[in-house]
Amino acid sequence: MKNLALISPLTCVLILLLIATVSAIIFHRIKFPYTIGLVIVGLIIGILADHFQILEPFKQLHLTSNLILYVIIPILIFDAAVKIDSKLLVKNLKPILVLAAPGLVIATFITGILTAYISPLSFGAAMLFGALISATDPVAVIALFNELGAPKRLTMLVDGESLFNDATAIVMFTIIFGIISSGALGALTVIKGAVAFVFVFVGGLVVGIIIGRIMIFAISFAKNDPLIEVAFSTLVAFAAFLVANYYLKVSGVMAVVGAGMVVNWYGFTRFTPEVKTYIKNFWKYAAFVANSFIFIMLGLTEKIFINDLEHYTRMLLVVTGVIIIVTLARVVVVYGLVPVVNKLPGAEKIDRKYQTIIFWGGLRGAVPIALVLSLPQDFPFRHLLVELTLGVVFFTLIVQGTTVKKLMVRLGIGEETFAEKAEKFHALAASKEAVLNKISEISSHDIFPEKIIEKVKKEYKEEELLANKNLAELKKENKIPRNFEIKSFWMQAAAIEKKVYYDLFENNLISETALRELMLRTENLDYCIRKSEIPPFEDVAVQSKTGIIHKLIKFFHRIFTTRKYKIKKLTIKVEFLVAVTKAGMTITKSLPHLAKLNLAAPETVAPCVKFFEVRWRVAKQKLEHILKAHREMSEKISENILCRAALSEERKVIDELALNGGISERVKVKLKRSISS
Repeated sequence: MKNLALISPLTCVLILLLIATVSAIIFHRIKFPYTIGLVIVGLIIGILADHFQILEPFKQLHLTSNLILYVIIPILIFDAAVKIDSKLLVKNLKPILVLAAPGLVIATFITGILTAYISPLSFGAAMLFGALISATDPVAVIALFNELGAPKRLTMLVDGESLFNDATAIVMFTIIFGIISSGALGALTVIKGAVAFVFVFVGGLVVGIIIGRIMIFAISFAKNDPLIEVAFSTLVAFAAFLVANYYLKVSGVMAVVGAGMVVNWYGFTRFTPEVKTYIKNFWKYAAFVANSFIFIMLGLTEKIFINDLEHYTRMLLVVTGVIIIVTLARVVVVYGLVPVVNKLPGAEKIDRKYQTIIFWGGLRGAVPIALVLSLPQDFPFRHLLVELTLGVVFFTLIVQGTTVKKLMVRLGIGEETFAEKAEKFHALAASKEAVLNKISEISSHDIFPEKIIEKVKKEYKEEELLANKNLAELKKENKIPRNFEIKSFWMQAAAIEKKVYYDLFENNLISETALRELMLRTENLDYCIRKSEIPPFEDVAVQSKTGIIHKLIKFFHRIFTTRKYKIKKLTIKVEFLVAVTKAGMTITKSLPHLAKLNLAAPETVAPCVKFFEVRWRVAKQKLEHILKAHREMSEKISENILCRAALSEERKVIDELALNGGISERVKVKLKRSISS
């Protein structure tokens, strides 16, 4: 019997995972939001469990606050933080933080005050409800965004708000619950609450950053072992939440956000492509499992509406009123605060279409349920709070979640823009040309009959011509301003530059420090191009600093710094200039071909060629000057860079031989150990 008691829940979990996987395939085929579909599946399972004895064990599965807070939330938050575009997040940090912090506080007060007026809840319980129900969970909406190809910025605004307001909601909930428990409410209590809010919020972020940095330091000893580094990422996600939330009493969610952002920031330079793929796929799978269980079990939890339909018919008026209040609070926050953010200096405006999707896409999910279930059993109005929370969550998922797609289509969000169409035809032409080159290479080996090769080449040539024709017609029909075409061409040139820098880093020819400095310069170049400053008014990549402060710093460095430090600084400068030279030469050679693919006019191409040619020549002159001025150190630096690149290539060859069966795993380990020593 003991074995059966253990097996039944485990079997149920496995069956639920199977159901979730099959459901994902079905919902994807019928183009229905997967997470919302799982809620419906959970409801059906719950209803069937009441009528079929074989499904009885499913009644043992239910959501608990600890399961959500300590298992599911860290997985979902860390996954979002690790894969989020940190640069895009920084650019949109103002509106995200305004919506996630002051926005949630405003929503809490509006919801709490009005709910206390229309429901049997006390003022304190209503404020508690306002705090827990105001956190958004756009998992289903983000899935739709990806499906429809929604703009990256819109996805970032919705996802970023959710990432931060989970923490805000938990902190607000904790503070209000503390006030209710102590029974003290006054000006001093409010001030203490505000201070505690900042401390818990920021404290959690700091804890997460520290734990993330410890992990990044620790993985340097792993020697790019994917399994160890994935294990470290798992440890850091849960350790950040546990240490912050349980031991230090600060925001666990913000700690996970901080740790995830650190791993995100350092990961693109510290991890090899193989490790990046492992980590990305692992957390993608973990998030899939977490989302599957939380939404399917949410459906099982929501079954209480069906079981006690008569009671909820009587409560329908109150639940409907609360849903209207929560929606009204969301309207005030989005349409009230976003226009204010739009007026801030340097803020990129969020138009009405985006505001509408941000408003209607504010679904509720895991966090409100976790918080309401965490209330003590003897807490006044606990049962009513659970009912209201489930009612609002169910409404946002089923009604808002299933209609946001139609709203996006009606507003024209996700439609293919001119730029996207041009990019599509350009990419098609480039891919067809690459295939033609590959076929020509294959034909030289005399493997396939000449007749077949010519047939395939003809098909691809026709497709290449069609793509170029469509691109030309698109430009002609849309009467695109000349400025747009120029900017597009320059942006593609800048993209080549970035790729060169990444390739040099992957081959260990430049260090992480040099790469970060180079990427900062390319971002400045992008910024100039987007502002139509073409050619850019200053060559940020090779411009020397001649200010008085910089000269003083250099003077003190010459006096007080050690030889080792000087070599390190000079190495970074050499790597930087080598990279700029290499990138400039590559771009200069690539631009004529790029012009052909874009059907760009000569007057568009010439200034771009001149700009990058001047850039690499200036960088090369600076490099030659450094090598002459510091001959002894330069020779050592050059030797170090080449040896580093050689060792990297040696490791790659050994890994490939082991992967293809050329050498045994044991030989591989011995060889790599000898190389490292």
